[in-house]
Amino acid sequence: MNLDRQVIVVDEAAEMFLAGHHAKSEEIQSARRILSKIARQGRAVGIHLIVATQRPDTKSLDPQVKANLTGVICFQMMNDASSIAVLGNGRATDLPAIPGRAIWKSGTEIMEVQTPFMSTEQAQVLLGPEEKKETKPEPQDVSESMDTQALETNNL
Repeated sequence: MNLDRQVIVVDEAAEMFLAGHHAKSEEIQSARRILSKIARQGRAVGIHLIVATQRPDTKSLDPQVKANLTGVICFQMMNDASSIAVLGNGRATDLPAIPGRAIWKSGTEIMEVQTPFMSTEQAQVLLGPEEKKETKPEPQDVSESMDTQALETNNL
């Protein structure tokens, strides 16, 4: 049986796991349960989970979800506490200041890796300058358009 692969991406996971002005405690607990179930059982049915956060700490990363991720990638961290929350060690604070440099951890294997990196300048060259993008014409009133066509037809 061939199962389609599904990928679920949770960006800013800290927002999902921390109760506050935007979410009630019951909503946070419900989100944690659902994400934990996906992390535990998802791979068996072709569901893969990507969890991202800019401020990793023990409160923003659910331990049960983290324990069920196949691998973790961590870019340079400002302090050991953040690196330890993601990797279990402070290695991400020692990364060289090379754009795209990261630590990959899968099981007990930990290695420094170089991820693809595209600078803002490269993206602008690839995508072209903003001014050249076509703009859609403003929608016209149908009756105005019909009157213009009638005038053009009568002037022939």
